[in-house]
Amino acid sequence: MYLIPFKPCSLCKDSSSQPGFLKIEDQGSILLKECECHKKWYENSKRLMSAYRSNFIISKDSLEYDLIKSHKGSKDLKKLEILNKYVIEFSEGGNKELCIYLLGNSNTQKTTIAQWIGLTLIRNGFTCYYESMHNFITRLVPTDFNDPERFKIYHDKLLSCDLLIIDDAFDRWKSNISSFQLPYMEAFFRERIERHQKGILWVSCVSPYDIKKYLSSESLQNFVVKILTKSKGLVKLVDSMEHIDVSTIFDPIGGDA
Repeated sequence: MYLIPFKPCSLCKDSSSQPGFLKIEDQGSILLKECECHKKWYENSKRLMSAYRSNFIISKDSLEYDLIKSHKGSKDLKKLEILNKYVIEFSEGGNKELCIYLLGNSNTQKTTIAQWIGLTLIRNGFTCYYESMHNFITRLVPTDFNDPERFKIYHDKLLSCDLLIIDDAFDRWKSNISSFQLPYMEAFFRERIERHQKGILWVSCVSPYDIKKYLSSESLQNFVVKILTKSKGLVKLVDSMEHIDVSTIFDPIGGDA
């Protein structure tokens, strides 16, 4: 399954009965050689499919989206440059254990920025998974103890990916988190961060210093604050949607974009 139809370049369009391949003569025999445009399309398709299967909102140009160039505001530009440096260092093999917390009111494009980080890392060959906290906690905590394997598969997927992104984090109005689910969530965070040394990108309107107020868990709040203090990963965003051009990252495939 491919999300983007292949369009052959001028070199391979009419060179054989199979677009994307070139006819090459070798010692009297005719061979087919894969064209560079087909190789690029195939690799791009694989990564787009990876993003699609990892819950990212994608368009045909998602992997080429450059948030720094698209950002028109001034207040958050330095913060975006810091996040861009994080992505670059992650791609070069560092920062994989760091945790980031994107904090801001509605309409400050936290989700766009988080998606950009994940899609850029996918383009660079890493595995990322995007999930809302509601879906995360609903699928993580067993409700049917007669089918534990289903929950284990999901647990292992989120544990093994290079970067986990959780949106609407710690917001009880959007996530509907119960006291029964809280220990499972904290245990997972500790396992991923402390044992496996892998980071989490939280996206939230709720300050990490208010987690206890929203979820009645001082232990969870203390853990998240401790992790963010260590990584200096709290990023407060203020620029609104009008300052960011999101057309190329969020126009769905199959639309008019």
